[in-house]
Amino acid sequence: MLKQDSSRYWRKLIKLCRSLSSSVLEAAVVPGKLQLGKLYSLILVGEQVDYEKIVWCKTSRRLWQAVNKHLLTRDLLHYCHLNVPSLLCSVCAQVDESHSHILFDCIFSKMVMQKVYGWLGEVIWPEKFEDWLIWLAGRRRGWVYHVVAAALAATIYFLWLNRNHCCFDNSCFTVSKIDSLIRFSVKARALNINSRKFSSTERKMLDFVYCL
Repeated sequence: MLKQDSSRYWRKLIKLCRSLSSSVLEAAVVPGKLQLGKLYSLILVGEQVDYEKIVWCKTSRRLWQAVNKHLLTRDLLHYCHLNVPSLLCSVCAQVDESHSHILFDCIFSKMVMQKVYGWLGEVIWPEKFEDWLIWLAGRRRGWVYHVVAAALAATIYFLWLNRNHCCFDNSCFTVSKIDSLIRFSVKARALNINSRKFSSTERKMLDFVYCL
């Protein structure tokens, strides 16, 4: 029986335990101890996706939100019946703000992308939101993959950061400023990746990252 002074979180934990079947609890006990991580994976219900490796890393929260359309863009706020001063993009003020627009179609975002593609050497990811998810689901391995993932995550992060500056501070970054921030982020993340022997392609990418 719960004590009268039991905390709210303890009450919720007890309620959760009472709702679980004995088979689930037994499966989460390894060996002889309750493994909370295993219990969480057993009771978690969600759709399996193919792009978790590229979007789920320590500094890629914004990328995960963008992939799942969870960024609080103005069209989403309006859809949720929240009052917004304008539906127009906070950066260009020409088209209604949406995930597709702020990350791909905005003239400012296009200029940033071209900068990034310029020093990566090619157009790495599709330039349309609809094609982006298919590209993300592709299986990629190796150190070059990590560099591309770092560039993609940093680009999305700083585009969204700039959007917030424009929206709340009435002060936007320049394209060159965002480009330099993306370069710094890619270099910091990529050079922290421990790897085995590099292939010739990976060695070229490593030399390139050192020069960012």
